[in-house]
Amino acid sequence: MVHLELLKNKLGDGNTQAARHLEVIDAEIHRLDRVVQTLVDFSRPVELQLREQDLRQPIGDVLALALDELSTRNVTLESQVASNPIIANVDADLLKQAVINVIQNGAQAMPEGGRLRVILEEDKKNAVLRITDEGTGISEEIRDKIFDLYFTTRARAAASVWR
Repeated sequence: MVHLELLKNKLGDGNTQAARHLEVIDAEIHRLDRVVQTLVDFSRPVELQLREQDLRQPIGDVLALALDELSTRNVTLESQVASNPIIANVDADLLKQAVINVIQNGAQAMPEGGRLRVILEEDKKNAVLRITDEGTGISEEIRDKIFDLYFTTRARAAASVWR
């Protein structure tokens, strides 16, 4: 992404917040490229790109990306991320996409706004990510369908800023 590199160079070292936003944008472009490629290759199984890494990084990227969108929906984002590294063997792009989807669903479950909490912690030797919202919850009638590919309760699947 040559254009992002040019922007980073023009910013110099003085604007660290803008540089961080550019890093998130760059990472999201790569993630979206992979999402599109996955859709193109839908008939083939996804090849996981597992890598040992600190989970605080991909979760932090998603939270930075989601913050502005959530505030426009009157949703307050509360995050509690462990201060120590939480190392796990994950496919960061797929993890980010899953977390984005859950956060987006949580925000949509609170049309009048509310509080969305994201907690990343370590429990013994397990990484634990909890995402909770103040929505009405999932009705019994559809609970068994929520893991079906492309299942939605929306009359029209809306495009999202996060995808």
